[in-house]
This record gives sequence, C-alpha cells and structure tokens, in this order.
Amino acid sequence: MVVRGGTVVTAPEGSRILSGVTRDVVLELARDEGLPIQERFISQAELYDADEAFLTGTTVEVLAVVRVDGKVIGDGRPGPITQRLAAGFTRRIG
Repeated sequence: MVVRGGTVVTAPEGSRILSGVTRDVVLELARDEGLPIQERFISQAELYDADEAFLTGTTVEVLAVVRVDGKVIGDGRPGPITQRLAAGFTRRIG
C-alpha cells in the first residue's frame, strides 16, 4: 500500500493480492480515521513518488517500506499514517 496526499492506495484483491484479515483490518482502520482509500494498481513511478509505503501481512502486520530499488520513499522513515495504522492494528488485535 502507498499513501499519496493522505489517500491510502492499494491494489484490488485478486490473483496477485490475496484477501486477508490483516489487510481488511488496516483498511477498516483507515476508513475509521476518515482516510480516503483507492483500490487500484499503482505504477512503479507512483511507488517511487509515494509519501509513504507499507506492507500488510499475517507475519509482518503493518511494515513500513522506506526504500524500494535503492530509492527512498518519502523522507526515508516510516510515515505518520503508516505509524497510526500500525499502532491501531496492534491495539485492535492485541
């Protein structure tokens, strides 16, 4: 997932993106915070230009991505939206 201008952008569920509890909870948390969500594929250029990026999964829960292919994402640190969603996930799941 990426964050661009306060919007959470994620690829739609399908053959490449599995439906999962972690993803569902994170999207629900984003909605609860009033964050806009777009489900669409993003280009590599959009990824490199994102304000924030993170992965979700059973093992990693919410994992900030600060570098892709040697390119720094945002300011190179976990962004505020990623941090809020990670903290919210931890509170919700325990």
